[in-house]
Amino acid sequence: MSAELADELARKREAESKAEQARQLVARYRDPLLLSSSDLQSRIFNVLRPNGFRGGRHPEYFRMNTLYVIAEFFGWLEVIRRDLQFLDLGAAEDTRLLLERIEGVRHAFASTSAWRDDYYIYRGEQRAIGELMAVATNSAEQASGAVCLGYASFVQKLDDPGFGRWFDRLGAAVDALPGKRPERLVHAQNALIDLIEFLDPDGHRLTGQRERLS
Repeated sequence: MSAELADELARKREAESKAEQARQLVARYRDPLLLSSSDLQSRIFNVLRPNGFRGGRHPEYFRMNTLYVIAEFFGWLEVIRRDLQFLDLGAAEDTRLLLERIEGVRHAFASTSAWRDDYYIYRGEQRAIGELMAVATNSAEQASGAVCLGYASFVQKLDDPGFGRWFDRLGAAVDALPGKRPERLVHAQNALIDLIEFLDPDGHRLTGQRERLS
């Protein structure tokens, strides 16, 4: 076998290995990312639809839980980012398609040129929130060794100034959300549906509504 052919076969095996690792990565995080995406899009949809949920007699729960579903989503993005960093799978097709859908959501929250409101979360803030939400685990399944912070721990940590400061501005915006219909959140909800449909195209894993805001 010539050296050129041996190199070509080695490159092919490496590409096939990375493609398989990428498929495994998508499979590994499909359920938690699907659930967190669904929770976030559902909250946005239910708030912005006519006669939607506004917190009612429980504004504190509305605030805390809305902040959590936002933070949880970015937490899982950070866990995935760390695994991608460990595994070097950025060029694999499954990874590329996943990252395209994720980027649509990140852009909807980060852009201040397309929309001017108080519901923006800069990319650096998205990363910071994700880092706060990604907590260590001993699981061998995650290369990064992290999972996402639970709701009870999140609510408790909001009293910590170093943690809570990342949510002060957004929390005030959430308090003012009832009665508003920010276009940014409409786009974010649609981008989340795109991500959900990529992760679960046949609707076998998640049976909740997938109606898009317009």
